[in-house]
Amino acid sequence: MRKFAESRPVAFGIVGTIIVFALFVAINLTLIALFQSSVTRSQGCLIDGTLRLVFFVPTVFLLGYIVKDNGFKFVFSTKGFAKGMFASIPIFLCLIPLACDFFNIAEVLKDGLPSFPARIYQQISVGVFEETLFRGLLITAILIKWGDKIRGRMLAMLATATLFALIHFLNVFSGSGGDIFHVIKTFTMGIMLATVYIYSKNLLSAIVMHAVYDIVLFGTNLIESQVNVFLYVYSIAYEAVLLLIGPVIAILLIRKAKPFGKFADETEKGGVFMICDVCKIEMNDTTTEMEVPGKGKMVKVVNVPASICPKCNKLEVESVVEKVVQKCAIRCKEDKLDYNDVKLLGFGFGKAKV
Repeated sequence: MRKFAESRPVAFGIVGTIIVFALFVAINLTLIALFQSSVTRSQGCLIDGTLRLVFFVPTVFLLGYIVKDNGFKFVFSTKGFAKGMFASIPIFLCLIPLACDFFNIAEVLKDGLPSFPARIYQQISVGVFEETLFRGLLITAILIKWGDKIRGRMLAMLATATLFALIHFLNVFSGSGGDIFHVIKTFTMGIMLATVYIYSKNLLSAIVMHAVYDIVLFGTNLIESQVNVFLYVYSIAYEAVLLLIGPVIAILLIRKAKPFGKFADETEKGGVFMICDVCKIEMNDTTTEMEVPGKGKMVKVVNVPASICPKCNKLEVESVVEKVVQKCAIRCKEDKLDYNDVKLLGFGFGKAKV
């Protein structure tokens, strides 16, 4: 499995996503068939939410294979989360018309209130599981391969949004709700959630926005709003943002997103840093030299980016840089190469300018 994840990350991500979700659906449908008539609505929500969190575990396990074996680094900083919130502007715009329903309430549907806490738990688990699966496992696998180019990031966005919509398309035939227009809106929402992750490299921000959107959307199902012209305008604004403005903003943000695979984490200064695993302090940027095997000779590579601990002087070179150096040394015709003359072609690969 480890060799599969390292050599073919895209295939590993696609196969892993399909297998995890198929198993989840199979077990979920089995539980529904066995206990649907004997459990309350709240209990059903709790079971569904717990099952999603259970399948969150193998998803993280598979994601760990890709991240570890390809040198991928997530952004966990406060700035990364803030960037995710900035990229969520189209989703916030979608929430405004929905939230307006709560200021125009004609009646509260009391039948749904007892199960509301359980539904909150379920929607949070939906955000955790689906974002880790689709935006975490699947989209990261694609970005590892092609995330250094704009068209690669666009491909990741469209591929994950399409699969996200196709899975919800099954609801149309299963009788669990939805229609074709709902699937189109799901595809658009998939685009916007993918943009949040691609722009920020922060998976938590996508999880939070998915959960918040689902909770607000479910909350509107518990009320009946007064019919008036303002409500009609709100509904039009919601559809316009979701179907027209959102994808446009998403494309612009993805074009501005930094390439994947070259950064460890971002400080509040916007820089990149590594942490010394001995002293547990921030390491400083420096350069070093490496000798790596080429074709029938050893190649000396100078000006290789590295990090050095100011306390213990430990020197580290990121795995992605090592892969670039090894690839360049094989292609280099000389016995010496300057890393500054390397042109990156993709994640972990490159060639010398000759």
